[in-house]
Amino acid sequence: MKRALALLVALSFMGTFLTVPATAAVKAGASCPKVGKTSVASGKTFTCVKSGKKLLWNKGIALTKPASSTPTPIASPTPKVEPLPPVPSSFSNLVTNYKGISVAVWQDVRNRLKGTTPVTKFEVFTGPQTGQPKDKPSVESLLGNASILLSSFSQPKVTKVFYFNRSDVSWAQEQHGKLTNPKFRAQELSDNCPSDSNCGAFGSTSAGVGAMFMGVHLQNLDPLEVFGGTEIHEFTHVVQCNLYSESVFNNPNKYLPGWFIEGQASAIQQAGGTSNYAEYLSSRKKWFSHSPKSVVKSYSAEEILTFFELQGPGKFDQATWSHVYDIGSFATEALIAVGGLDSTFELIKQVSSGKSFDEAFLATYKTPWSEAKTQIAEAVSREYGDAR
Repeated sequence: MKRALALLVALSFMGTFLTVPATAAVKAGASCPKVGKTSVASGKTFTCVKSGKKLLWNKGIALTKPASSTPTPIASPTPKVEPLPPVPSSFSNLVTNYKGISVAVWQDVRNRLKGTTPVTKFEVFTGPQTGQPKDKPSVESLLGNASILLSSFSQPKVTKVFYFNRSDVSWAQEQHGKLTNPKFRAQELSDNCPSDSNCGAFGSTSAGVGAMFMGVHLQNLDPLEVFGGTEIHEFTHVVQCNLYSESVFNNPNKYLPGWFIEGQASAIQQAGGTSNYAEYLSSRKKWFSHSPKSVVKSYSAEEILTFFELQGPGKFDQATWSHVYDIGSFATEALIAVGGLDSTFELIKQVSSGKSFDEAFLATYKTPWSEAKTQIAEAVSREYGDAR
């Protein structure tokens, strides 16, 4: 019994010296137990290697992260952007590049709207029973844009603007009677505003003062009538009149074609009275909405040439007059595309200096009108075909 007890005590005493030490932390440079042994710690796999007489853990290799289970989103295809068509640079390539006419006009006109200061001072008057469309911005801002757009050209120091509806025609005629040497008759205000859904506008100068009579209707509205197109159209007439010599002012149609006078105002109206290029293209397409009249049955190049003849300087053809707005607009756009907007006002200056329309056209565009008109007629005819 004593011997067994002594042996048990001896073993217990020895056990205190045979206890296995705790495993040291696995890290690079720490001692390790056996060559080739591996251990994972801190995101790495360490291997025991012999370094001199010691066994040490190596630097370790980072573990590869498992692939994410979240599916990779598939990118939406990038919409294909169609390149803009090339713009014409002369009458000789006008037909070839007719699709670029709208691009040239849009860029020219919109660049001019980047200005900030109107040239003319607008004095705005509104008839006592006249209200504006509810979505229309302030008329002062729209009129200011019209002046900024045409700031490169001579403008009156003051332009008086009268807004009226059918109920205020008498009021508008009263204001007209206060003008000195007005460009049109008071009766025309009534004739041009026959109803609450059809009330037109006039723009001119009166003894050096701009005068705009803006008919307002709240039905059958075109966006151009709401967002400044009409203001631009009539103010273009103000600038035209301001550039006329006295003889031209007294009878503009004697010296300039009716299609040019109205076409210039309409072309600038389209590009200046729309908010983006797509809207501009849509508005242009609708401009070919007039029913074919008289000789204009299909908008062929031959018919358009006949129209140019019927509405030439000193001529007036009632049957085809409505086409001074659509054909006139597209024909003037062709002039803008070739020579810039400045060229169309230079044409007015040349006529006011005493030249005939043909002489003024040659001086401005270095191409005879007799040659240019055939290219313009073909280009306009193709644009009509695209619109249809």
